[in-house]
Order: sequence, then structure tokens, then C-alpha cells
Amino acid sequence: MTDKNIRKIDIYSINDFHGVIEPLRHFSSASVFSKLLQLKNRNPENTIIVSSGDMFESPPLMKGSPGHLTIQLMNLVNTTAMTVGNHDFDWFPKRKSYLQELQKQLCCPLLACNIINKSTGKRPEFIKPSIIVNLSGIKVAFIGLITEECSQICLKEELGKIQVVDSVSSLKEELARVKQLGADICIGLGHVGAFQDTPGGVIKGETAGLLHHFNSRDLQGFVTAHTHQYVTGTINDIHVVQAGSFGEGIGHFEFLVNAEYKEILDISAKIIKIEKIRSQKTLNPDILKLIQKGQKETTKSPERIGYTARDLTIDYGRETFWGKFVAESMQKLVNADLGIINPGAFRTPMKAGELHTTDIIQNLPFDNTVCKIQLKGEVIKKILQRPVNPSMGILQTTGTENLDDDRFYTSAVSSFLAAGGDGYSEFTSGSFLEDSGVIIRDAVIKRIKEDKSVILKRW
Repeated sequence: MTDKNIRKIDIYSINDFHGVIEPLRHFSSASVFSKLLQLKNRNPENTIIVSSGDMFESPPLMKGSPGHLTIQLMNLVNTTAMTVGNHDFDWFPKRKSYLQELQKQLCCPLLACNIINKSTGKRPEFIKPSIIVNLSGIKVAFIGLITEECSQICLKEELGKIQVVDSVSSLKEELARVKQLGADICIGLGHVGAFQDTPGGVIKGETAGLLHHFNSRDLQGFVTAHTHQYVTGTINDIHVVQAGSFGEGIGHFEFLVNAEYKEILDISAKIIKIEKIRSQKTLNPDILKLIQKGQKETTKSPERIGYTARDLTIDYGRETFWGKFVAESMQKLVNADLGIINPGAFRTPMKAGELHTTDIIQNLPFDNTVCKIQLKGEVIKKILQRPVNPSMGILQTTGTENLDDDRFYTSAVSSFLAAGGDGYSEFTSGSFLEDSGVIIRDAVIKRIKEDKSVILKRW
């Protein structure tokens, strides 16, 4: 073996970007894509950029095609593959051809080996199970997977005829196929959740359950997503990464390979955290030009609505000031006893300072409306005392203290929860009183405009 036969292969991953372009406060999206270009230039012939899903969101912010600007950024860095995420189905109720439209614009395939059409039992034509890329004679396979939680967290009208099937058997089948085609390195590209209590600690969650059925002879790496966590470590000697969310990090696998003997000499995995660029002078000029042009053409103009003296964030592990403010805004809108909203309804955090409509749109991107239902106290207690699924988080509430088991309470909830979303079927057992028709973010914007700031009397 001589040095000339050794190749370094770099695989960079992003996940859960959620269309966060942030036109007003800073250029976080530009930061991550500028960094990807910089990294790719270090090893241009043997570098691959991939995504593990949920790249396109915040559709209310766009005048035209949702995801259009993110697609252009992905194409600019020449993304090789993207796994379908659960939020990539958000537009299905309005546009059944949404994913097909995305696929036509993207420079890379959409992947998921565990998705079928319920009517045909076959995979939709616009979704591929995997892709094999040849780098200096080394065949690298990327196999896509989507979370099995879709049946709980996606509404029926969002999935339509799409069915997510068993991940383990689907991955085993696809691994056998790509190895038969000569794959030398196999990487799972999963929109599948993972958690770590401490950096480098034990990896938990759906990814852990999946990878316990495999080892490093089957898979050499796995890119996880969905839970918006920083994750790096191994499961059964399979290297695992997840790079946070909203363009705040990049996952990196580095392979040293003997190209002559197709032998993997070393594998390393790490997270590259992104320092958000606030000065346009330090941005890649091509990316800056693309973003400025895209925002002018497709993004709604921001309107100042008020002020916040504190950062506004959501924590899946506890109730927060901002979660309670939104729940209270819903409660006030329909004059209910309680207000309840799921943490998955929220996205990008907001820094202290002036607030604009675009901030709230990106923080509450879904078109869920405020509904009013009636539930018995014992049912509400049962809901609040349920074991917490870490990938779905703790419900954000107001007015839920000192509930009487036998009394009936009116509750303001999102239309998503009213339909039993996130597996909360208990919400469908009560009396449905009204759908206000008011989208949650509009109720929040109205309240902030009236109060001029974000204030809670009790916190």
C-alpha cells in the first residue's frame, strides 16, 4: 500500500433546516451554506453534501412556491441526496403534487426506503430508496429512511396515500440491494430521532432502536434528524451524527480509504457548529446574491408589531414563557377556561428586541387554527400526566392548575391537537364547540400589536 492509493472522503450533512432564511435579523441560512461551500472547496473531488430531511417549511412566509429559496441554496452547494422528512408532507392537503414539484427543482433525489403508496403497495415514483455515488473508485451508498412516528405526528390528510412501513426490514432489504450493486461504504440517511443526555453519551431514541439490528459491517455511518439535537457517537460501532436544526450545525463523516483494495482505514465523526454571520461582507457573494434576489421575489415584507424584553424559545423538556403566552393568546381569542398547544407547533427562537410579522411567521409556521373543545377535568389531567415522548415534548399550557376531575372545562387547542395530532386521541373524545377559523400566529400577532410587547401577568 502506498500513500497515492489513500483517499479522504468527506461527507457533510444538514438536517431540519425548516426553510429558515431569516431576512431581517441575521443570515443564519447563509452562514451554513457559505460554510458548506468553504468545506467543499478543501476536497472538491471527494466531498458529498447530504440532507436528512425537513428542509422546506414556513410556507406562510412565501408568496410563491414553498421551499423555492432553500432549493436554490441546496442546488448551489450541489447537494447529493435528501431524505424525506415528516414536515415535507405539510403541504399535501393543499397541493398533492408538492413533493413531485420539489423533486423536479432539486438537483438531487428524494430518498426513503420505507415509504409506499397504500393503494399500490409500491414506492412512489418520485421517491428513491437510495443512491450510489462513485468517488475516486469508491462506491458510497446513501439509504433514506423516515420516522415511523409519522402515523402519530402527521394528520391523515397530510399523508394521503403515503404509508410508512417497518424501518428495520426496509433497511435490511435495501442494504442487501446496494451491496449487490457493489457499494463499498453504506450510510443511512434517516429522518429518524435521536437523543443524548450528555455530549458523547449513550444515544437514545428511535435511531438507537433501529441500529441495534445492525452493525458496522452493515452500515458505516448514520445521519439522524427530527429531534433537533446535537448528537455524535456510535451504536454497535456505527458512527452517528445529528447537527441540531435551523442551520446551526453541520455533521461530518471523514473516511480514509485505500482506493486500490476498497478498504476503510479509518472513520471519524463530528459536529461543526455554525457561527451565524451578521455582516453581509463576510458572506459568500454568490449566496448573498441568491438570497437577496430570492427574498425580494418570494418573501413577504416584514411589519414591526412590538417588542420583547426576553428571548422567546420553546424547550421540549419543560413549559416556557413563550409557550404559555401563545396558549394564553389562544385562550383569550375563544374565551376558554384553558389553553393548550403542542411544542412541535413552534420553530425558530426569537431574540430579545423588536418583533416583526416575519419573526412570528417563522416561529409559528403552520396553518393550524384555534379551536374550542370541552373536556372533563379528569381527561385533561390524564393528558397532562402522560409519559412524555422526547421527540414530541411537553404540552405548553395556561389555566391548567387545580383542575376538578368532575368539572367540564372549555379548552382552546390547535386544530392539529383537536384532530388527535401527536397521538393525543383524548382531545377527540370531548365535545367540539367551534373552529374559530383564526390561524394561531394571527391570534398571537394581533395580541402583540394590541399590547405593544410580549407580557404575561403570571410567570
